Amino acid sequence: HLQIEMETRSVGQPGADYGFKIVTLAGAALFGPTELLHRYSGFELSYATSFGIALLVVLPLMGPWMYRFFNAPLPERRRVLLVLPDPPSCWCLPEVAHASVTFAREGFEVVYASPQGGKTRADATCSDASTEVHPSVQLFCADADEVRKVLHETLPVARCPARDFVAMLLLDGGDASISCVDCPIVQSASSSFVTSAKVVGACGLAVYGLANAKLPEGCSVVQGKRVCCSNIDGTSKTLLAVDICRRVVTEKGGVLVGSDKDVANDGLVITGKHDRVVQEMVSTIEVLDKLARLRVLETELDQVKDKSI
Repeated sequence: HLQIEMETRSVGQPGADYGFKIVTLAGAALFGPTELLHRYSGFELSYATSFGIALLVVLPLMGPWMYRFFNAPLPERRRVLLVLPDPPSCWCLPEVAHASVTFAREGFEVVYASPQGGKTRADATCSDASTEVHPSVQLFCADADEVRKVLHETLPVARCPARDFVAMLLLDGGDASISCVDCPIVQSASSSFVTSAKVVGACGLAVYGLANAKLPEGCSVVQGKRVCCSNIDGTSKTLLAVDICRRVVTEKGGVLVGSDKDVANDGLVITGKHDRVVQEMVSTIEVLDKLARLRVLETELDQVKDKSI
């Protein structure tokens, strides 16, 4: 059994740390002139008077910078949402480790979520959990912060809007339970991501929950799309659950790919074996980023042409 040791330390949130830096910078910009006026001006000014004078001097200087700072468009955060099952279902350690390490290596910020948020359970005894078979397991477990977040601090899925992410990956539980993936909260989020033109991946039996997700017009997310339900690890999922998954996909209008396929990539919806799904998601996101940059360049060229005319 793989033992995961937690490192207990206080880690700040990125937003709070950033806000603290801004407040500290503003305070330093005011404190310095205030001290100079109070101690060395020769007019015996009180702290209140010195602060008022410093504020009148510093504020106009910082005004243009603050205006540009708060009005400049923020860079897009390349976040990927990993959705894990709630307890008592467990998530498979190699699947989460591989996805987390792969996305992080490609420059994505991985955010962990579960339907209810909070604690989740890991299954370190599932197949291929050894570091020899899955080197990503060792890399993942060496990062105490990531382990802490995925085991104890997952966000509720409802608090993760599609606009904050570039993609979402649905992972199934390691106990072959259909109930752990048939979650209305996750299905609503899946619909929101697809509607927002974000990439959605589903591994193993999570395809069942994805097939039950409905778009605003009432049809299934997988309707008319190629879907892969094959090559699911038979040691941890029952054949009955796989058959149910395939039947639901067919009933919802999905097109099942051949049993010899590991993954099905149909635009924004990617399904199949977890390692292939992650690879396809990374490739698809990169293609979408290039298309977005091309559209921006085309818009800028059109603006230049209009001005020249």
